[in-house]
Amino acid sequence: MSNPIEIADKQSSIVKKGDEQGLWPQDLNKEEKKKLAYISVQYGLDPFFSDLTILGSQPYVTASGLKRNAHESDDPPASIQLERVQSEGNRHFEYKALLWKQSNPEGKPFIEYGEASPDDCNKMISRCDKDLKAMARTRAVNRVIRLAYNINLTSAEEISGYDPDSQQIKDVTPKQENNEDKQGLSKKEKQKAEALLGTIYNLIEKKQADEDSINNWLKDQFGITMAHLAHPKYDKVARKVIDILQARPDVEVHIDKDGEAHEAKSTDDDIDVTPEEVEEAMENEELPF
Repeated sequence: MSNPIEIADKQSSIVKKGDEQGLWPQDLNKEEKKKLAYISVQYGLDPFFSDLTILGSQPYVTASGLKRNAHESDDPPASIQLERVQSEGNRHFEYKALLWKQSNPEGKPFIEYGEASPDDCNKMISRCDKDLKAMARTRAVNRVIRLAYNINLTSAEEISGYDPDSQQIKDVTPKQENNEDKQGLSKKEKQKAEALLGTIYNLIEKKQADEDSINNWLKDQFGITMAHLAHPKYDKVARKVIDILQARPDVEVHIDKDGEAHEAKSTDDDIDVTPEEVEEAMENEELPF
């Protein structure tokens, strides 16, 4: 859905419904409700039944929301398998998730990985190896569903210290400073990359940009999707996307007293460019999405 009026209309309707019927599962401010409503419109997720959550003012999708979204899609999973990966380090668990869709159950699967250790789980989960393994499996499944169904939103369970029961960040087991994961990435580097992705989503909402167009451009130019931008190695790509989005004119949508959305003014022109023209377009301040 890329029509800004239609998006804003449905977004306003969801916020109004949640307020009038007291459906919001968290104590959210106006902007946070708008964020969840916007994502709900984009992905068909339900903000009132724990498909989505807000942590530190940023929106995240939950494991239950990802599973429901996948199984209610036009091409649901035929199979999701988990394999234990041999990992180094005490009480560090890693799993590999493989997902086949019903349209191609014998073909090449989508593959992602999930890890868990006391360094990135809250104290309740860190007490027991069984719970750490369960979190590693959950993260692997979350990531493979996000990859397979192009859900460009970090899952809550991937955040260090997330507690699914309270939908809050709990204390993480203390660890040594400058601790890095097996890829050599520090927590600070990961948080910085996640913050850039959060900025992109905020700009998409503000500018009423089309996520599909952005993903298509990323695939054409770099062979990746927005989900990859949560990794620090794509820092420059993420910043390029932010620069392009910031250059887009705002689409002004007026909400009248009845809660209906109307486009007040739009200076945004659709510009179609080929992959070969992208660099030239950027130099000439034209926008590829």
